[in-house]
Amino acid sequence: MNFFNCAIEKNKKIAATGDRMIVKEIREIAKEMGINGAKMLKADLIRAIQVKEGNTPCFQSGVNACPQTGCCWWGDCQK
Repeated sequence: MNFFNCAIEKNKKIAATGDRMIVKEIREIAKEMGINGAKMLKADLIRAIQVKEGNTPCFQSGVNACPQTGCCWWGDCQK
């Protein structure tokens, strides 16, 4: 599963619109991936998904002007 190709259908909307996902939606994605995110904060949950996908867990890590504009979390991360 490749994060930057938006393998999860729900994330395609995020990549296209730059909208933010609510934690409930992110937990559903995590659950589908076998991640128990019931008590995780949003940023930690997204980073866990990034790790599971084999990507750098960089969500809201303070990177300014991130070049990964195709990333499914980019719009939410840069806000």
